This record gives sequence, C-alpha cells and structure tokens, in this order.
Amino acid sequence: PCIPPEWDGFTVERSFRGSRLSIKVHNPQHVSKGVVRFEIDGQTTTGNMVLVEGTPADHQIDVWLDK
Repeated sequence: PCIPPEWDGFTVERSFRGSRLSIKVHNPQHVSKGVVRFEIDGQTTTGNMVLVEGTPADHQIDVWLDK
C-alpha cells in the first residue's frame, strides 16, 4: 500500500472467495510505503500474496510499513 505519511495506519474488511479478510496496515514510522512485515492469522509470511486455502473462514492480515 501507499498511504499519506500522516496516517498511523488503517483497517479494511474484504470478502474474498467466501472468506472474510480483516486487513490492518500499521504505519508506526509514518512513511508512505515500504512493507517490512506481513502476517496472516499471526504467522509471518514471505512475499506479498494472501493465500487463504481450504474452507471459507475469517482471516486477520497485518501489514507493517517502514523505511
């Protein structure tokens, strides 16, 4: 994501293939972009794709921005 540096972050809900994704972007350093950590359901993952396989469920996605 690319956001105004003034923002502390934001949250959004998204339905995707029968699952509900609760997405929270954290911006503690007040930057505009630069993903440094990405978690799905509390598990750190590599890359930038959300892979939610199996039966539809609710998932929490956390993204941290930094320089």
